[in-house]
Amino acid sequence: MIPLTHLSGEKFFLNFDLIEAIEACPDTLITLTSGKHLLVQESPDEITNRVLSVRRYLLGNGTRPDFLDFETDEPNVDSETSS
Repeated sequence: MIPLTHLSGEKFFLNFDLIEAIEACPDTLITLTSGKHLLVQESPDEITNRVLSVRRYLLGNGTRPDFLDFETDEPNVDSETSS
């Protein structure tokens, strides 16, 4: 999965295996295999580079991409609080 940013500024992760097409018109439009469309802030080149970086990392041919560590406002569901 790669991190992306909606035009509204909301960050999310996208399963890049679902990407069918990426267009710049002038905002970046991603078409998914389901037919759904997403408008994002990142350029087509940036998205392509992220996908390639993650694929290289997963195949053992690269280092973990820094962009996978971006911060969100969502609480960490894995953390537990003690009373």
